[in-house]
Amino acid sequence: MQCALATFTPRLTPFVFVLSADEAFYDLATPKYDVIDFSARAARGGDGAPPPKAEKISHAAPGTPGSKAAVVEVADAAAAEAAIHGPENAGKVVVLDFSAGWCKNCKKIAPTIQQLAQAHAASAAVYAVDIDELAEVAVAHDVSTLPRLLLLRDGTKVGDYLGSNAEEIKALFEATCSNT
Repeated sequence: MQCALATFTPRLTPFVFVLSADEAFYDLATPKYDVIDFSARAARGGDGAPPPKAEKISHAAPGTPGSKAAVVEVADAAAAEAAIHGPENAGKVVVLDFSAGWCKNCKKIAPTIQQLAQAHAASAAVYAVDIDELAEVAVAHDVSTLPRLLLLRDGTKVGDYLGSNAEEIKALFEATCSNT
């Protein structure tokens, strides 16, 4: 039995470039999308979209317009330090809720934080820190991602949470604030 060997020769199809009179061949390789007018881009707000509106986060539960906020807004860096090391919070767990008005997950967990602050008012003091207004406080506590909860007792960190899962936040409050 004999085997026959077949050779395969691919057919080459020539590519044809049609150039106009003012185009050179090498102009075809110049990408057109790399030309960026940075001044026009900056004038319209970066990528063209308007910058997000930074609204204050309300920690009141939805549907309760008159409820008293158990979450205290921190006004400046000195107030944040006073909250952490102040005598009025001695023995209590101080919860720093780092958030921003443009953060959707921060807005999502705000009512949960408010409810937990009211439920644990005897053992915890909850403070809201807007990182857009108090960037130095966020930097001092190494906060780079939102939403973030930092739990401190007498100035020592006893808990840290990054995320927006309401059940995990409730479990963290139960575990940390009920041990006082």
